Amino acid sequence: QTVRSTHVMDIGHDLSIFVLDTRRNRTTRDAPEPRFADPADLLALRNWILRLRGPGVIAASQPLFDGPAGVESTLHSYSGQYSELCQMLAATPHDLVYLAGDAHFGRVAQIAFPGGHKLVEVVTSPMSLVEDDGNYIWAATGTGSQYAKDAWILGQDVDPGEWPQVPVAGVAGMPISYLEAVPANEEDSARTEENFMILSFAKKPQSGTVRMKVNCYLPRRQEKAFSRVFDLK
Repeated sequence: QTVRSTHVMDIGHDLSIFVLDTRRNRTTRDAPEPRFADPADLLALRNWILRLRGPGVIAASQPLFDGPAGVESTLHSYSGQYSELCQMLAATPHDLVYLAGDAHFGRVAQIAFPGGHKLVEVVTSPMSLVEDDGNYIWAATGTGSQYAKDAWILGQDVDPGEWPQVPVAGVAGMPISYLEAVPANEEDSARTEENFMILSFAKKPQSGTVRMKVNCYLPRRQEKAFSRVFDLK
């Protein structure tokens, strides 16, 4: 909730967070020059990645490891900027974490770059699913919602097997490892439980790495769904 479409938060030299709004300046995917971000914002992201002195966190609006486009556009609906984004992520000098939401499912997935660095994607939503006369509004919005319904079954149906999702010059396809998923709702298996995730970071002085813990909670059940730990460098 800011007038800026990007901003950076540095925690010493140990961790840096880059917030990228991929909706504010997004066009339709059939526009003459389709885009999901202002070109200056992508340039700022590129420069931030190249200047990283430790692991980086990218907080964005949409998932990176995404299935086929439906009613809602995906990042790879915008092939030009998607190629730019994939190329800059693959060139990272440090581990990256990519945070996303607005997908009506929650999961943790990972790819390993040839250079030894990794990219961890954390997706969480919704914390509260809107109802209208007892029907979940998103569940009747078309093919885009079908992806949301199926995506909690990790690695099945429309979950992509590798990243990038479309050919990108200079970036070979890398297999996606699906590590955790929010469980299905107990009363309606066609949707996932409402969920939110808390990420915590701690420096490990001996190794010079940053430990990230991802805790996923189910507010309706009042319980934790899973916890996953990553060492970032």
